[in-house]
Amino acid sequence: MLIRIKRGWELPESQATPEDVFLKRRSLLKAAAAGPLLLGAGGLLAGCDEAPNQVAEAAEDPKPVEDPSAGLYPVDRNERYVLDRPITDETLATTYN
Repeated sequence: MLIRIKRGWELPESQATPEDVFLKRRSLLKAAAAGPLLLGAGGLLAGCDEAPNQVAEAAEDPKPVEDPSAGLYPVDRNERYVLDRPITDETLATTYN
């Protein structure tokens, strides 16, 4: 006789989701995913009635923004940290592996 002790994470069959509920869930998820896509497509089509030149003329030139941290650089070197190894070449450090 096989005595099987179920682990704590194993569900009894009585607690499994019935098939009809599972299938309805899938159709609900498909419908929920289609809604934002349709709304997004409507937003794309809304801008198609204007000519590109009209849109470009209506746009304002961006105003330059001053960097609030510009006065903080260059930062003084912290003497508590000692550089005892050679600095890795930038091309080596910025590539994968």
